[in-house]
Amino acid sequence: MSGAPAGMVAGMSPMVRTLAVTSSPVVPSPRVSACTNRRFSYRSEQERPSILGSAVSATSASSARRRKRRTRATNSSTSSSEKALSRLVIGRACATLARCPAGAAPTWRDGESARISCGRCGHLDNKELISKDEMVKKIKECIVSRKNKNFLIIARTDANSVEGLDKTLERIKAYEEAGADMIFPEAMKDESEFEKVRKAAKGYLLANMTEFGKSKLLDKKQLENLGYNLVIYPVSTQRLAMQNVEIGLKSIFNDGHQNNIIDKMQT
Repeated sequence: MSGAPAGMVAGMSPMVRTLAVTSSPVVPSPRVSACTNRRFSYRSEQERPSILGSAVSATSASSARRRKRRTRATNSSTSSSEKALSRLVIGRACATLARCPAGAAPTWRDGESARISCGRCGHLDNKELISKDEMVKKIKECIVSRKNKNFLIIARTDANSVEGLDKTLERIKAYEEAGADMIFPEAMKDESEFEKVRKAAKGYLLANMTEFGKSKLLDKKQLENLGYNLVIYPVSTQRLAMQNVEIGLKSIFNDGHQNNIIDKMQT
């Protein structure tokens, strides 16, 4: 296969069982509360405004210092807890996927927007990405947690529609160096961009041929010639099913029976 790394299996896999899991831990936002309730006694009514003003200022400053210390402590604790929880989630997911039945391909697929924007699809606009370094850490955590040698770690990059192709290629190289088994470059616009990714990447590549997205829809032969090893059609069956559901329900509504659509049904 042109551009494919040494040892790569020629041709596309006819069927690959993929399980998508997110490693994004849900960590509650740190809450900082401070309550100050003090009584003040005044030597005279004339002193009351000035003493009250200085006392309130001192109390406000003291409360602000306490809030600052608590915020630092909470942020530090949250950061440590988030990292530990992330490793725990990844470890448990890897252990679960490792128990897949024989013949199945246990897979971990993670993307840069999984912890931001609720993991928005790479073909959608208004995404935010985690940094390249943070994504590299996630990949390394996956590798450390891997117990099954057949476990496949796929790293998805959504950077093309956010940062452009050059930054995407930088991320791909970093993710491969981190140990990802396969790269999922999302939302490549046309053959030219798919080809540039193949030239920059050293390992396996996945192409997403979702309909109504940002990528030109290429056939299996074209993707093979471009050096891609796996193609997915993630929502095709759902779209086909829902379209036929709509057609069937309209027929029943208009005709008052389903006799005219029996031949469209699966027995």
